[in-house]
Amino acid sequence: MALPAAAVAQSADPLAPSSKWNVDYADAACFLLRDFGEGQARLSFSIRSLPLAGGKELALFLPDPNKRPLHMGQAVITLSPEGKTIRSQYLSYGAVEPGRRVVRFHADAEAWKDFASSETVAIALDTQAPIALRLDGLGAALKAVRLCEIDLVKSWGLGPEVMDLSPQFVDPKWIKHEDYPIQAIHLRLRGTVTIL
Repeated sequence: MALPAAAVAQSADPLAPSSKWNVDYADAACFLLRDFGEGQARLSFSIRSLPLAGGKELALFLPDPNKRPLHMGQAVITLSPEGKTIRSQYLSYGAVEPGRRVVRFHADAEAWKDFASSETVAIALDTQAPIALRLDGLGAALKAVRLCEIDLVKSWGLGPEVMDLSPQFVDPKWIKHEDYPIQAIHLRLRGTVTIL
């Protein structure tokens, strides 16, 4: 049964998943994705793992009938039952799929530690009502992501032992503005650069 768009945006009770967790072996990252709701009200929650970068990039794919322009804001992420709160800047822009938008934000390595044992996550964007999602089976799904991460670092010519190394932040003089794709700069997209 499809949920009305207003119900998705203002749901007080955590939404139940409408699909299984799916692991996507991408070229430079591992994605974990799950749908909630159906039809035009469907939303998706994505976890992007960047080995050696520390933390995870999280994303919501939401219905966007009004086609809001690219914008930034503040997200408050609350994990239950721990009650831990994470604050992150978000970037929102139109998705490739028509009528939908992407909201991307980051959870650093320290904040990420509590995700696997959490039962729900509630994400509030600016002053909007939180979107609460059930995280059923996330612990097992993250084990599958770990296998993807190991395969990825092996493709870079590294051994799985590097997975437990803490990222070291380099002198910003090593990377210049012109090293970042000009199109991404024009779109005001941010990225994480990992130097191996």
